[in-house]
Amino acid sequence: MYFFLFEVRRMIIRPRFWVMVIITSLMFSYELFMRHADNRELRLGGVLSLTGSPLIALLIPITSGIVSSGSLAQDRRCGYTILVLARGISRQQYLVIKIFTTIIVSALATLFGILGFLLISSCIVPWGNTIVAPPQDGRWLPGPVPQLFSRNPLLNDLLCLAMLTVATSVLSLLGLFISTIVNNEYIAMVTPFTLTVGSVYLLRGSFEIVSPYSYLEVWNMYRNMVPLDMLFYAAFVYWFVVACVFCIGSLLIFIWRESI
Repeated sequence: MYFFLFEVRRMIIRPRFWVMVIITSLMFSYELFMRHADNRELRLGGVLSLTGSPLIALLIPITSGIVSSGSLAQDRRCGYTILVLARGISRQQYLVIKIFTTIIVSALATLFGILGFLLISSCIVPWGNTIVAPPQDGRWLPGPVPQLFSRNPLLNDLLCLAMLTVATSVLSLLGLFISTIVNNEYIAMVTPFTLTVGSVYLLRGSFEIVSPYSYLEVWNMYRNMVPLDMLFYAAFVYWFVVACVFCIGSLLIFIWRESI
C-alpha cells in the first residue's frame, strides 16, 4: 500500500500533470465561451454537455499520454524497475501497482481539469440548469444522452464527466502496454493520440463502433452511433473490455520480458 501511494504521489507532483490540468480547464473554457457567449439560456448545469467538439475529444488521449502513459518506460530505462524488484516486490505486484497508478493519475488529471473548468464557469455563468427548449422544437440536443439533457442537464454533465474520466484512464493503459515492449517514454506517450487519430481514418462505416474516437466524442458522434437504449452504459462497457485487453497483455509481456 505504501508503494502504491508513493507511486501516485510521485506522478502527481510532476509538473506535466498540473500543466495538463490547466490546459484542460482553459481549453474547455475557451470552447464554451467561444461557442455560447451569447446564449442567454446557458446555466452552470449543462455547460460540460454543450462544450463538446472534436478538439476537446482529442485532448483526452493527449492528456492520458503526457500524464502517465510513459511512466513504466521511463522507470525501466532509468533502472528504477530493477531497484523495486530487488526489494522483494514480485513482477506481478509491481505491474498491478503500475496499472492502478496509471489509471488513477490519468483519471485525476481529467477530473481536476474539468472541475477547474466548472469553477471558471461558475464565476461567469448563472447557477442552475440550462434552459432547454421543448423537444418538439426540433432543436439539437447534446449527448451523451440527449433525453437526459432535456430533463436534467446537470446529470448529463456528470455522465459526460464519468465517460471522459474513464476514457482517459483506459487510453493511458495503452501507453503502459507499449512501455512493456519498448523503453522509450516518448513512444509510449504519443501512442494514445496516434491510435485515436488513426482510428478516425481507418475505422469508418460499420467499423466506427470499435473506434476509440467514437467513445471520446460523446457529445455528437457517440449519440448518433450507439443505439438509444444503450447510451447510458455502452461507453463504459467498451472501455472496460479495452482495459482488460491492455492489462492482460501488459502483465503477460512484462512478466515474460523481466524473466529473461
